[in-house]
Amino acid sequence: MAFSLAKTLLRGGRALQISIAGLGLFLAGECFAQTSDPLDKKFQEAERLFWLDNWVAARELFSTCEAAYATSNPARAMLCKFSRLRADAEAKTSYAVVSETIDEDLKSDVALNHPEVRLRGLVVKATADLSINDPALSGQEWREVKSLAEALGLKGWAERAVCELSIVAYLQGDAAHAILFNNQAFEKAKQLGDVAGMIRALSLKGVGILELNAPDHAVPLFDQALDLAQKQPDVRFPLMAYMGKAQALERLGNDKESLILLQQAKQFVEKIGMNVYMADLSIALGERAIKRGLLKEAEQDFEEAEQFAARAKMPRPRAAALMHLIELESKAGDWLKARALIRPALEADRQLIDMQFYPKHLTLAAQIESHLGHTKQAEAYLLQASDVIEAAMANVPSESVKISLISTMSEVYSAHFKLALEGEKNLPRAFSALEASRGRVIAVHLRSANTQTGRSDPRTAALKRRISEIQLALLSSKNASERQRLLRQLTDVEFQLEPLLITNEMKQGSMKSRPISLPGLQAQLTEDEVLLEYVLGDERSFCLAITRQSAKAYALPGQQTVQLAVKAYTDEVSSSTPMKESLRIKARALYEQVLGPVAELSSKHNLIIIPDGALHGVGFDSLITERQEYLLRSHTISYVPSASVLMELRARPAISAPNLLVAFGAPVLPTRKAEKPSDARSGPLDLLASELGDLKAAAGEVRQIAADLGGNVKVFVGADATEGVLKREVSSAVQIVHLATHGFADMSHGDRSAILLSPDGKTGDDGLFQIREIRGMHLRTNLVVLSACDAGIGRSDGIEGVESLVNAFIFAGARTVLASRWKANDQFSANLMDQTYKGIHDGLDIPHALRRAQLKLLADFGDQARPIYWSAFFVSGAPDTKLYVQLPQSASR
Repeated sequence: MAFSLAKTLLRGGRALQISIAGLGLFLAGECFAQTSDPLDKKFQEAERLFWLDNWVAARELFSTCEAAYATSNPARAMLCKFSRLRADAEAKTSYAVVSETIDEDLKSDVALNHPEVRLRGLVVKATADLSINDPALSGQEWREVKSLAEALGLKGWAERAVCELSIVAYLQGDAAHAILFNNQAFEKAKQLGDVAGMIRALSLKGVGILELNAPDHAVPLFDQALDLAQKQPDVRFPLMAYMGKAQALERLGNDKESLILLQQAKQFVEKIGMNVYMADLSIALGERAIKRGLLKEAEQDFEEAEQFAARAKMPRPRAAALMHLIELESKAGDWLKARALIRPALEADRQLIDMQFYPKHLTLAAQIESHLGHTKQAEAYLLQASDVIEAAMANVPSESVKISLISTMSEVYSAHFKLALEGEKNLPRAFSALEASRGRVIAVHLRSANTQTGRSDPRTAALKRRISEIQLALLSSKNASERQRLLRQLTDVEFQLEPLLITNEMKQGSMKSRPISLPGLQAQLTEDEVLLEYVLGDERSFCLAITRQSAKAYALPGQQTVQLAVKAYTDEVSSSTPMKESLRIKARALYEQVLGPVAELSSKHNLIIIPDGALHGVGFDSLITERQEYLLRSHTISYVPSASVLMELRARPAISAPNLLVAFGAPVLPTRKAEKPSDARSGPLDLLASELGDLKAAAGEVRQIAADLGGNVKVFVGADATEGVLKREVSSAVQIVHLATHGFADMSHGDRSAILLSPDGKTGDDGLFQIREIRGMHLRTNLVVLSACDAGIGRSDGIEGVESLVNAFIFAGARTVLASRWKANDQFSANLMDQTYKGIHDGLDIPHALRRAQLKLLADFGDQARPIYWSAFFVSGAPDTKLYVQLPQSASR
């Protein structure tokens, strides 16, 4: 059957001339026929090494067999030749020469009549074509490899083809299929015991994650690849894993270990003469030299990289090396020299368009043209960059990957904003460039008509349950090594779950961007509102002040200056020590930097703030104005991820469901003790019970809130406050969801940030209500209150915003979220929440209700009410949210 299927794949439909034993011999790793012939033994050993991707070690064996089989077995000789060329491509000739050579040989009668020969030729040629300038041709060849391998019953080569197709998809901007193919290849390689296939799939995934600027996520994948290689000594040196981990560790600040890995990789490359990889290594060394301030050394490294890449006809590293040289010339102020390098760099880029780097390179070209006063050319480059990003975004299904991609491309959007504002003096265009990225993932999701999440398939549900089991074990484990093992298991299960989630998400709406226009926004603002949108830049920052009648851009200090002022402010404002004059001075200084120039503050008293960068950690209400008082005294403040998100939320009708409130408080916490004080931490999954602390006032808080509101309310405290109960209660519309518990922001793995609820042994819920779960919900609620620490902070995603619990709930459908951006004080939080709900009961919108409660706290407690107790809380989302039902008078009032 396999032979009849294979026949249809051959040109001319010629008869096949291959024996079953011959098939066994050529299929490295699939099966081997027993033989006593010394030549056949050499061939089998060469095939084994080839299957382990150890082409260099196999080269001499293949060369010997090629000569010996030349007259007696032409098919075997050609197969040996193709296998030898795989090693020659990297050390002796080039990928281009190898591709041309095999292309001719595949037309021969030998290749046409022997499917095993054609398969090997296609494998090597597809690799060569992918490495030079033709991912489309390579994809076509790998698909033929897959079909031919399946027809011949060769599962291993079919699996390898799927892995390579993931690279093709990635380079063509199809992130959805890139991730799917890669995960499928890994799982299949694991089933088949294909160590080399597993190493490659893990390394490729790590590189992809690294390019999305998540080095902490990439390191565990590289570690798995290196561990597999160590257990199989004959496998090819895992160069990709070494270089990937070196780059990841460098970004994480571990320069020492990073350098060791890079040196080990260089020693391997130099030892066997793999000139192809010298370009990548020289670029890595040049980047390291820049960090150390050795610009001349870096220039030499990049020039060497460009030469290596040119000789090997490798466009991707050549473009990267040239762009680094352009950056160096730009920093030196030699704009003309930098411009001279743009053309060859972009030509190299266009030979092998990489969706991750091409937009950045176009942006660099635009910045140079802008410096030279060539505004039209700069705009043309940026429009090209935007088009490439839009093409890539259309094929990104995962919300977290969408966010990461926008984060990675922040410099593109920022450059477009700056050119429009400063170069073209066009504020509406600058605003549109900014809104094309900021809060985009949330805005598009809210805009989509298909927001109802379907049921999980059995496999997805099983993996989610397994994640809960592992996380439960992590929260209760007392052993550091055991927790590390569990964390590795968690990463592995997340790896398996990802393609299943992506398959579901591919059915959702596209990422086509329709940001609100500046006139469209102005028409929706009220007479007393001013929207302040911040953009932090290296040389200068900006605040866009937009009212119903006007729009103006104010220049502010550069982001480093702002960051220092923010740090000075937050270091003191988040402290529970007695009020100091130094706090007032620093709060005043920060006010002068970010709000001082904004004239609209004198006439508009409702502020809607869209922060950027470090400003996400600022409680603007606790800044000190020119009147030497808190901004809270004169203004009501709310926040929002973007203007487009604001308009989407305002367009949503308020919920008037009879279910008024569902509240959860004081969950049962997992307990364990540290082995020793130096126990490693791994975010919220590795916190000690002693660090969590009892929420003594939380139960009273939710009961008091229920009493304040009256009506149809439900309260769950202690062991009843479980994740399962929460999901059940919010499956139907409810006006307010209140969570008085612990919150954790995982700055490394944003999807793992969580609200802590009680675990439930009966259902297997771990009690960690995480961002990845929250995003999958379909909430119909006016207000989510997160009376929990750190709910408003998260991993920075560049111009897109922050990956926080607050934004996750808005994504899920909450019209407004009230949360804390710092560590919350249990007693003061309960008091503040009680007073806020009294304001809600009185018909105030959420920001005004919070402000009234904050002012009362200041009046009641004076200097004891330090900003950490009240300025930590903020409102994000639609500021006009109210409860739209007639409320009964509460007995407590």
